[in-house]
Amino acid sequence: MDSTVPFRRRAGSASESIRFRTALAAIAFASGLCRPAMAASGGVGTIRAAAAADYSLTVEPTTVVAGGAVTVAWTAPAGSPAKDWIAAYQDGDSGKAYKTFIYTNGATAGTWRTTGWGAAGHSFRFRYLYDDGYLQKAVSKSVTATAIAPACPEAGRTTSAIKHLIVIVQENKSFDAYFGNYCTAPVGSNPFCTTGPACCEKAPATLQGTARTLLTDQENAAFDPNHSMACEVSEINGGLMDRFVSGASCGGNPRNFAVSDRPTVGGYWDYAARYAMGDRYFQSAAGASSMNDMYLARGAYVFTDNSAVPDGPGKECADPASIRDFTEPTIGDLLDGCKVDWAWYGEGLNVKLTDHDTSHCYPQYYDPSDNPFLYYPAFRARQGANRDFSRFASDVAAGELPPVAYIKPLGIRTEHGGTLISAGVAFVKGVVDAVQASSRYKDNTLILLTYDESGGYYDHVAPPPVSAVDGIPYGPRHPFLAIGPFAAANTVSHVRLEHASIIRFIEWNWLGGATGQLRTRDAVVNNIGSLLDSAKTGTKVPWDEKPTAAVGKIGPAPRWPARKAAAGRDPAWWLGRKMAVPIR
Repeated sequence: MDSTVPFRRRAGSASESIRFRTALAAIAFASGLCRPAMAASGGVGTIRAAAAADYSLTVEPTTVVAGGAVTVAWTAPAGSPAKDWIAAYQDGDSGKAYKTFIYTNGATAGTWRTTGWGAAGHSFRFRYLYDDGYLQKAVSKSVTATAIAPACPEAGRTTSAIKHLIVIVQENKSFDAYFGNYCTAPVGSNPFCTTGPACCEKAPATLQGTARTLLTDQENAAFDPNHSMACEVSEINGGLMDRFVSGASCGGNPRNFAVSDRPTVGGYWDYAARYAMGDRYFQSAAGASSMNDMYLARGAYVFTDNSAVPDGPGKECADPASIRDFTEPTIGDLLDGCKVDWAWYGEGLNVKLTDHDTSHCYPQYYDPSDNPFLYYPAFRARQGANRDFSRFASDVAAGELPPVAYIKPLGIRTEHGGTLISAGVAFVKGVVDAVQASSRYKDNTLILLTYDESGGYYDHVAPPPVSAVDGIPYGPRHPFLAIGPFAAANTVSHVRLEHASIIRFIEWNWLGGATGQLRTRDAVVNNIGSLLDSAKTGTKVPWDEKPTAAVGKIGPAPRWPARKAAAGRDPAWWLGRKMAVPIR
């Protein structure tokens, strides 16, 4: 196709442009993390003779499991505009519906690692487009997406003695916010021991000359920090973690530097002492709740902040333009493919099946975006996949708890800013107590307590800069607890973990020990074995094993550059335009 023929945006995609470019625009270059362009092994498409010598675009592999990762590489002439951009299009769309993209920031060469954007049986390709417009300079070969084929063990067999997993998802707290007063090791001491509070670092006493705020029920109910992607990246400040109080693009706030105490979160401290805790569990992506929830299902970037809402119960509370469906494989597809039952228990679901009042919304009512699987039409229709939390107790009593279960309370019980922490602690205790009172489940169930994200609260440990799989910047640490008979008692794990680590564990335990089957972050993250007692699990649950599914070339994990951000330039300068999306 001649480069003089522009591609046009599909109707309504202007806001999509803001969201995706906000998320992906030259992250590698903003932090000095650009890698050299790879060899042109995926094929180069040039548009006309004048452009052939100046622009090239390659992609590898050219066949990928649907939703898996690919690497795009480009070259461009010196002096190219900063807003040249590379976009993914599904074949047959005539250029009208790009799926995701990045700016090149004027770089003459670079690579972009992104997860696949095509359903099985479809193909897609990448196009180099000129200066924020649609003048095409180069196009890659087509990438074919193939169906995912899970590795299925003998029916009912698990790799370990763990027969049931319950993942409780709470909201919006950093590790320091809840455990900064539980841990006692000096700040920066990086303890190697793994037993008890002396083996994790306490929170600093001051930040930017400001003393801590005590995070009580009343304080949590009165304040909700800014936790948009743009704000968190600015506060992290290239790993310096020094703009939470002031100086960030979003202003910062002294109340972001808040640490709780035993009267408020003592129940969680007791779980940490009796069971196991991870102190290097990082927020999958800097940004808001829904964006991070998707990593529990996909292990990869899907959208930014809360910019998309599923077509599910409660959607009437959202902007209709934000309602989106996605088709890439999830851990649910893998489990279904092996006939392993699973479910998401959402508190308040049944009410919203019939109550369509637009004033009955989060946090007092069910929010469909709290369930990442609702974005996938197949799971909305699957009988038994989406259950009201009121059914949890009866399923436990009747012996009908699925092998893999996720639990999400109403917003008022998630500990999100604007709610009471005590309500969330009580909710979690109720779930744990119900399982431990069951003669059928108490000895074969592992409970994991995680948080969707850190909520904009300060944490003193710098996260990794960006994922080597999808190029998205990580956010701060948040709490992660392993509860039940399989947890290693009073253990503090220092192994780096994230939401995709839970996917990896599910693959390992229920899908024949083969990890990395989604070909997303599940292929490179650590498993959760460092929190578990091998004497109880019946075998050692690994935490640093190599993936057993082919994932293509990933490369080393990026590191923060050993320098401070350039004077006068906010580290989030690349985020560009402000986001006009609700944050929670």
